[in-house]
Amino acid sequence: MPGRPIENHSNAVKYLGVDDFLDVLKTGHQILKFKSVPEKAFEILSGDDTRPCKFVRLQYHRPTQLLLVKITPGWDHENLIFLVRKLIDRQLNAMNLFSSNKPTCAVEIGTSESTSHLSADAYGWLEAPQSPVKAVITISFKYLCAETDENPLSISVWKPGRRLSSHDTGTNLSTAIRTAHIDVWNVAGSLSVSGFSHDVDTQLPVSADEIQLPLELLIGRLPSHPREHDIVITQDMLLWILHQLWEYRRQRVILQ
Repeated sequence: MPGRPIENHSNAVKYLGVDDFLDVLKTGHQILKFKSVPEKAFEILSGDDTRPCKFVRLQYHRPTQLLLVKITPGWDHENLIFLVRKLIDRQLNAMNLFSSNKPTCAVEIGTSESTSHLSADAYGWLEAPQSPVKAVITISFKYLCAETDENPLSISVWKPGRRLSSHDTGTNLSTAIRTAHIDVWNVAGSLSVSGFSHDVDTQLPVSADEIQLPLELLIGRLPSHPREHDIVITQDMLLWILHQLWEYRRQRVILQ
């Protein structure tokens, strides 16, 4: 994944080899940082034929030998991706369209990491030099307490903002801005959806209970036929996602 440089050694664990690396992954944290990681060790940890763990994403900063590890928890993570993609693909199929071969929309899912980490993921995609990504959807799901948390599901949409010149930053980057945010609430057993989006004309935030994704982000061009329109994830669809995740969890408990 493209990303910003890893800033410092704070909270970093010293790398002591593959076996110790795998033990640290069992701590339950979703974001881990290792220091003193030789480049050859990173090549082993990330190589298709040598990587010891398939459910992590790695970001390595060679000058400082820092390694950032993002753990993607199995079934919750995969099910969320499947549900969101299903809602999008269903609408594309109804328009007789298909996702672009070169997708310009990325999805980042967190099931225990902080909102700031998900925001950093979005910035990483959108600010990376020559990144093809034009929008990022970040989804936070409180999988450890999904049935009891008052805000079990949150979704944000990000896009590039004002492009910074090389005079400003020494590089040619676009800033990232959040254009929409939706929270699903579960308060005293009552489900509700609330959030905001930026008005297309005024760019001011307005109340919203659904997410709208411009079609061009998914197919690489503007709508060109009356049947073609932006993708909308409605309030009912958002609640459906949460109910499906609850049901998957219930079935998993029964099978264990």
